[in-house]
Amino acid sequence: MRRQADLPCFLADTWWFGLTGRLDDDRFRQLVSRRAQQGFTAAQIVVGIPPEVGPAHPSAQSSVGAAWDLHGVPNEAYLRMARTRIEVMNRHGLTAIVYGGWGPQIEWIGVAAMTAWWRRIVETCDDLDVVYCLTGELDLCTSPFSARALFPARSTDDLFGSWLGLGSIRRYAWAVGRRLAPIGLARRRAGWSAVLNDLAGRTDRPVIVHTSAQIDGFGAVNDDGLLAADTIQTGHSRSSEGELWRRLLAIRAAHPDRAVANLEPWYEGITGQFWLEDQVRAMWMSVGAGATALCYGAQGIWNVGDGSFLAHWGTQSFDEAIDLATPAVLGATYRMLVDLGALSWPEGRATVEGNRLVMLRRADAPNRYLEYYPDARDVPANARGQAFDPLTGRFTSTTPRTGQIVLVVS
Repeated sequence: MRRQADLPCFLADTWWFGLTGRLDDDRFRQLVSRRAQQGFTAAQIVVGIPPEVGPAHPSAQSSVGAAWDLHGVPNEAYLRMARTRIEVMNRHGLTAIVYGGWGPQIEWIGVAAMTAWWRRIVETCDDLDVVYCLTGELDLCTSPFSARALFPARSTDDLFGSWLGLGSIRRYAWAVGRRLAPIGLARRRAGWSAVLNDLAGRTDRPVIVHTSAQIDGFGAVNDDGLLAADTIQTGHSRSSEGELWRRLLAIRAAHPDRAVANLEPWYEGITGQFWLEDQVRAMWMSVGAGATALCYGAQGIWNVGDGSFLAHWGTQSFDEAIDLATPAVLGATYRMLVDLGALSWPEGRATVEGNRLVMLRRADAPNRYLEYYPDARDVPANARGQAFDPLTGRFTSTTPRTGQIVLVVS
């Protein structure tokens, strides 16, 4: 069975609309520079049509037009622009996690055109510092009711923005389509698997795939040996907190020799929730459960928000989101983890009382480990290690009595 290159360790931001005209060159360079200074080493970016919009929607357009036309014919000027922006990322030390599109789009233009599109991406980007992600949310809206809901020029604002008239009808069709999604999953898997087979034969770069919260990456394709890691999305609801660590631990138990990452934990500010403490919690749950790479997203960044575009997810703007304090904390934490080599440590396990997570332990050896406690009151009196404050991204000389805390033994 053929295997792709291993997935490297990284801390990635999420820029789904980062190659569109929503983000001009000056603000793009500002974002790249800011994240590099904060300690990020990668960003997820769509080289293609971003999510939640059709190909002819204004927010799918770049300064030189959309990635491809309604028949899937590539826009060569767009590819040149994409390469230029990825080169900017690389010069600042950021790996581009290149997404070729979004799950339902393969039904807009067909397998042959999507395969051809990916060939052009590889021809354009393969000499750059990139990781390839086959598609975002491969399994999203696989029923006929919803797969074409955004084509050619609608957005989810049109589907969700009104409870009356046509907006209500489209919203209902979208909801029905999502419930019936498993009906078309086999067809969707077969189509994207065909694209993956072609892609994997044309590059030595790591290849992964992004899914909805319903399935994992290995379950989304026919040959998981072509993927560099298993991946999950845990979604954006408070009820998904346990999934932040349980699913990663389950995957590590099933595939102990394979890397794993949560590509989409809670976005900061989405639906007005999940601020610094939650972002820290999500990061450390991923670390403790065995993640190889770490991802972050902010509501106003991924959609280049202006308060109205895709506001059903939240009204945070790009300018508000770029000034959040959280990324600097996560970046400092990531640098500490890299210094330890902790993201390559093989052991991840949980201590649970009832349904309550007490501690996650990531270990390389009996005397080389870290322990994450969501509540410092659970730290045993005889616990070893240097205290690390997750909310500041710094080691501390005192262990708090409450709140999150990490103990490091190295």
